[in-house]
Amino acid sequence: MYAAIGQFAVVAHRGGAAEHPENSPTALLSAPRRGATHVETDVHATRDGVIIAFHDLLLDRTTSGHGPLAARTHAELQDVHHADGSPLLTLAELLAGLPTTPLSIDVKAPGALAGTLALIAEHDATDRVVLGSFDEQRVHAIRAHDQRLQTTLTRREVIHLLTRPGHPVPDHPGPLLAAIPVRAGPIPVFSRRLLARAHAHGIPVHVWTVNDTGAMGRLRGMGADGLITDELGALAAIAGTNPPAPAS
Repeated sequence: MYAAIGQFAVVAHRGGAAEHPENSPTALLSAPRRGATHVETDVHATRDGVIIAFHDLLLDRTTSGHGPLAARTHAELQDVHHADGSPLLTLAELLAGLPTTPLSIDVKAPGALAGTLALIAEHDATDRVVLGSFDEQRVHAIRAHDQRLQTTLTRREVIHLLTRPGHPVPDHPGPLLAAIPVRAGPIPVFSRRLLARAHAHGIPVHVWTVNDTGAMGRLRGMGADGLITDELGALAAIAGTNPPAPAS
């Protein structure tokens, strides 16, 4: 299973985006060597259905390309590069390149769902991924497809966990993960009360996106089961997962 209660996860957000270009092969494929126990990414689909590790709808912010990723075929993306010169990474390449690393995959577009599910099955990765989306219907579709897949709670389900004592997903027997922010605007989301309620239902809690070292130590001390961070080196040092220094 991707996440479990009591097994602290050092999650590299988009591969540890403070250290390398986000969602680049440089970031994602090196994250375990830099202290990540888990790697988080996002996925979109090209016009011809190839699943790409990428966050935005548009190529402009983080690459040399312009316009919607979904408007290009995979072949048309071959000349598009991240800031470090590395190419866009397919989900197939990520699953093959990190064959044992637990992966968190945020399905950003409806057209990416079927291809993502097919690749997870093809790479026998069902037991090491968690799938989520800000789109509720997409999460329900994942659960209907395969109840063995661990999924993140929807926003509505997190609110249920915050405000009501019952199980937030009573009709779903599959594994769940609460991936939540510290706050939503002025409203605190993560708390010991929420953590206790989640754990009572067997749901681990990961907190995003935590880049301040003081907050890392505080949240870990409060019992969070994992932290999602751009500052991978800092969290790895706190958690003791950073690689040993080379022998002199």
